[in-house]
Amino acid sequence: TLSNSATLSNNTDLANSGIISGIGTVNVGAIHTLTNSGTLSPGSSPGTLTITGNLTMTPSSVTSIEIQAPGTTAGTDYDRISVSGAVTFGGALNVMHLAGFTPAANQQFQVMTYGSRVGVSDFATFNLPLGTTYSKTFNASNLTLSAQTVLGVNMWNTDSSGDWNQASLWSLGHVPTSTEIAVIDRGAANPEHLT
Repeated sequence: TLSNSATLSNNTDLANSGIISGIGTVNVGAIHTLTNSGTLSPGSSPGTLTITGNLTMTPSSVTSIEIQAPGTTAGTDYDRISVSGAVTFGGALNVMHLAGFTPAANQQFQVMTYGSRVGVSDFATFNLPLGTTYSKTFNASNLTLSAQTVLGVNMWNTDSSGDWNQASLWSLGHVPTSTEIAVIDRGAANPEHLT
């Protein structure tokens, strides 16, 4: 974990199979490559992770991006990875919303900057919060996520049986509508009977 804008300098190729997280810089040198087979988790919920050199994401690579309200400033409201060299994309991209954040339709998040993108490389898996759809745009020097579909999530909030039409039993204080996702997941205490 990098903290307080710390710098890890290696000046040679570096292979990561663990977790690189926090705010700071991983410096492998301009002509070298960080090969990630582990997890890249920038920031301290959220923040910016800087990589000086190239970045290769293997099929087992996981990149985690967190977004919180209001979602307008990189490094403050959402995570960003800044790579000075070329990026080969791969593995999984996980997007998480913090503290109940819901993006506006078409809201954009520039989650990665880079010197260049290798070929048409992309993430093999794109994992998103329930009720949201994002598009990915690989620009010449950045990856931008754009919120496309945003549905409210209305959760059953009681550990007992109940009436579906009773507004107080739902997290949003009303019965789920056609523009919301209704979630009933109470683990071992799932309701036995809905009427």
